[in-house]
Amino acid sequence: MISFLRLYASDGYAEWAKCADIIAKSAGKGSWLSRRIREWTVDFIRDENNLPTAEYGKMNGTILEDEDLAQELHLHLQGIGKYVAAQDIVNYMATDEMKAR
Repeated sequence: MISFLRLYASDGYAEWAKCADIIAKSAGKGSWLSRRIREWTVDFIRDENNLPTAEYGKMNGTILEDEDLAQELHLHLQGIGKYVAAQDIVNYMATDEMKAR
């Protein structure tokens, strides 16, 4: 949203929708993001405390919180031996048995 406002306020860019389109395209997105940027900006203009929030990192939990699964994973990693890599976890989680969960 800040990039949109900076572009809109700069010299030579007076078209609201066109600025939003440019910012959306620069993010690799399309008209949906362009509309959302304009909506977020209008909401912010009406109430300066109304800022869009990022949902990144707000998940409720992970599959590893399942104690049975965590135990199985620990046993699998212990069976590998002394030198365990992250790829070992990826490979174990990619098995058909784990995908079925």
